[in-house]
Amino acid sequence: MDSQSEFSRKQADKILLLLGVIFFLNGLGSGVAFPIIPLLGPILGVSPFFISMIISGNRISRVIFNTAVGELVDRYGCRGPLIIGLLIKALSVAGFSLSTISPVIPGYLFFISRFFYGIGSAFGFITVYALMFHLTDTGNRGSRTAYIRTAGLFGLPAGLFIGGLLSDYFGYNVAFIFSAASLFIFTLIAYYLIPRRIETTAKASVVGPVKAVKLAISDSRVLKISVCNMLEWFSVQGVFLATTALYVQHYNVNIFGLQPEGMSGLLMGVMMFTKGLSTLILGRFIDNADTRTAYSLAGALLGALAFIVWAVWPSLIMIVIGLLLLGTCSGIMSSPLLTLLGDVSRPDLRGRTLGIYRVFGDMGGMLGPLFGVNMAEWLGFPLTFSIIAGVMFVIFFIIMSLYRSELSLVRN
Repeated sequence: MDSQSEFSRKQADKILLLLGVIFFLNGLGSGVAFPIIPLLGPILGVSPFFISMIISGNRISRVIFNTAVGELVDRYGCRGPLIIGLLIKALSVAGFSLSTISPVIPGYLFFISRFFYGIGSAFGFITVYALMFHLTDTGNRGSRTAYIRTAGLFGLPAGLFIGGLLSDYFGYNVAFIFSAASLFIFTLIAYYLIPRRIETTAKASVVGPVKAVKLAISDSRVLKISVCNMLEWFSVQGVFLATTALYVQHYNVNIFGLQPEGMSGLLMGVMMFTKGLSTLILGRFIDNADTRTAYSLAGALLGALAFIVWAVWPSLIMIVIGLLLLGTCSGIMSSPLLTLLGDVSRPDLRGRTLGIYRVFGDMGGMLGPLFGVNMAEWLGFPLTFSIIAGVMFVIFFIIMSLYRSELSLVRN
């Protein structure tokens, strides 16, 4: 294990357990805001296009700052950047609340807050996974990756559902205040409970965005994994999550008398819970598999089927079936690819490799809402989701090349 001289495996697992708890609580605080944003146009006085820009604002900032954060992690360690990231996110969500009551340029204030939220998110993701890679080896990295992902994934649906309910019954501002307060609390937890002596071992040279992309291209596996991440974020975290409220509103899907924001929060929560559950189950098997990517192939096919279901059968029961398919798809497709990234990345470049991976993902997440909201308006949901099903098939063929590469190494 990379950190053998610093921590025993038992000590490392305790640190990872703490990181998982923080990731869960962070997901809870973060998820509260998401189902509300697509419906804020009238309150902020902005167009649907500007709302799509707000949704993408955090991805725009992550595209800009991911490689810089990766550089900081490789040079100075993980603890400080993680705490800074949580604090930035807390302040940003407080900015969401301020924007909804501001008499002056509320839409622009919300976009700026969303932009800074992305910077905090870049710090959080890269520091947690760089630390996890640092504390694991190829024999246990898959299960630990699944655990960290599952913790965040279970926190997010809880936040999505709570955000929908709070906005339904108490208004948007109460939901944002709850989220900001949660994130401030989680910042304090991280500050007091994460050991101060956690650092990465290497001191790395500066790599700018252009060099970072060249580094990815120099290893075809890193490039392919990053492209798959981009396409998945475009499809799931981009198009799907950005259009869920509009989809249920368009087809008048309703249970328990929930309004579109509450209903979309519930549906997102079901999908994310399924994603977390499938990730958790996969963690029991992935380290014993001959290849990391065999499960990812099945996941890509399930994702394509999910979007076909929504395109063709927009009834409540088929929407739920599609949610279960998409949650399982995302859970069993992403974790093996992220684990493989940890296997193939150099220890002294893990922060920046994760930065590259995140840049590609955030490019997809940034473009997804822009295309999704406007495609749904111009082309309709059936054609939009059919196109995204095609994107999932593209992911399948990219993963197939990774699978063949892994299989050839096993045979040799």
